[in-house]
Amino acid sequence: MKGEGTQMQPKEMKGLSPIATDVAKLFEDMEKVYRDISQRAFQFFDERGRTFGKELEDWFKAESEFLRPIAIELTENETEYLLRAEVPGYTEKDIELHVEPSRVVMRGKVESKKEEKREEATVYTEISNKNFFRQVNLLTEVDPNRTTALMKEGILTVTMPKVVTPTPTKVEVKTE
Repeated sequence: MKGEGTQMQPKEMKGLSPIATDVAKLFEDMEKVYRDISQRAFQFFDERGRTFGKELEDWFKAESEFLRPIAIELTENETEYLLRAEVPGYTEKDIELHVEPSRVVMRGKVESKKEEKREEATVYTEISNKNFFRQVNLLTEVDPNRTTALMKEGILTVTMPKVVTPTPTKVEVKTE
């Protein structure tokens, strides 16, 4: 479709596996956020009289309106990775977590609405999207099927067991 980038139509997604469908949806959502940030950054540029020199500042200002930074801590021991992410204000329904053997992709979306009212009519309304997107690459492969995630008091804890690789063994060569 014109102006829609690479969005896949539902009929095109029909033949895809559930994982491929999730990935396609993730990319579509990322593309939408990118377009929204681009449009807002251009608004800042336009408001400044279209003078060059502060485009990166405009981009970061626009990005901060759409994407919320989240702090993470990644630890590992011999058997697993433990990822903790601070996500206050989000519920387990607001967060999508995709674990692959060598990376973790987290995203969250909360839509809220602020309104100031007078008796006669609405004077001010602002809809605010607070999204986050975070990707973490892992040095050792994990088993996505054995991964668990727990949300408690604004902290998302993801436990990812490492893939057990057999230790090399010396094999004695014999003759017949």
